[in-house]
Amino acid sequence: MGKQDSPNHFVYLFNRRLLGISHCVTDSHALNDKLALKCRWLTLQLMLHKLSTEAA
Repeated sequence: MGKQDSPNHFVYLFNRRLLGISHCVTDSHALNDKLALKCRWLTLQLMLHKLSTEAA
């Protein structure tokens, strides 16, 4: 598996293409920041919701 196959890369591409907030998810300087963690959580929730609605 190359770097392009990693989950983080998938999340980055997903957000860049569909949500436009990749900076919120991939900002390494803010990974320990509570707001950034909350943003990552909400982003994952949005991703799962979108995937589940598309699959339905």
